[in-house]
Amino acid sequence: MSFDVLMQRAKEIEQRAAEVEYDHKVNTADQGGPSGSKGVNYQEIQRKYEGVAVPHFEPFFDIPDPGSYDAPITALGRAMEQLSSGEMKDPINGGNIKANPDLTRIGSAGDTLDSWTGEAADNFKRNFLDPLPAVTKNQFLLLGVLRGALEAEQERWRPST
Repeated sequence: MSFDVLMQRAKEIEQRAAEVEYDHKVNTADQGGPSGSKGVNYQEIQRKYEGVAVPHFEPFFDIPDPGSYDAPITALGRAMEQLSSGEMKDPINGGNIKANPDLTRIGSAGDTLDSWTGEAADNFKRNFLDPLPAVTKNQFLLLGVLRGALEAEQERWRPST
């Protein structure tokens, strides 16, 4: 429920409380009560209830909108696609993640660089090409867990039907 809807609901409760008290006083007056129905002032009763319900709703004002999680969840999904070689599945729900064709070509870069020799070539292979699959897999898993956590948090705030 959005902040605006929550505030509207609080105002409706205040309005209804004023109506009920007014009706009660008018009915009491019509049955020979202490004041005639002309002595019942609706605006005065309404002022009495203004702002009474709002404080009871304040703890709920900070509840996030479940829709606000959609963009970060989508962004994490796109980031997972950038790190996917096509062999990995979502670590939380097991779904398939589209492969990044650029990432799959990195493995064959070593073949292209066969003629490259020397310390720089050895360092590039040892420090970048060889560990890359493990690094991307770990980053992929981390993104999947983060996305799963956001999806769980989103569900936590989704109104029950």
